[in-house]
Amino acid sequence: MLEKHVYSDFSYRRQNLALSCSICNTAKNKRFAELKQTRSPSITLAHHAQFGMDGLFPADNTCYRWVHPHFHAYEQHVTILKGWVYRAKTPVGSQMIDDCEFRNLAKIEARNRLARLAMTKGPGLILAALAECNQARKLTVLRDVVDVLKKVKHKPI
Repeated sequence: MLEKHVYSDFSYRRQNLALSCSICNTAKNKRFAELKQTRSPSITLAHHAQFGMDGLFPADNTCYRWVHPHFHAYEQHVTILKGWVYRAKTPVGSQMIDDCEFRNLAKIEARNRLARLAMTKGPGLILAALAECNQARKLTVLRDVVDVLKKVKHKPI
């Protein structure tokens, strides 16, 4: 996907829109912010100079550093093994896995747990958190509940 700050003309084109979880979207935006500081956009530099001159969206899948949901076949670049272990098949898949931090299973599990908890409102949050954990993980999950409660505003019942 193309960064809004670099390619604002393409921000809301169909080819630049895709569903993503908030965690992946945040990781993408964080990575794009880093690229902005280094002046290195999400498309490869070889394509950057000619890109946008004719107003056409770059449909060539070799332009992108990440797997593009409209121009790449995900399974050709990334394999997801049992236990949500991500393996890259190509440099584009590897770049996406690295930028989204998919190589760290513990982080993925923690992010998924936080995402599930964030969708739960009110008193059900604590019950949902307890359902997520076994005895050894209760303290970690309860810390996650506290983090979510700090981030999410709950309306009184």
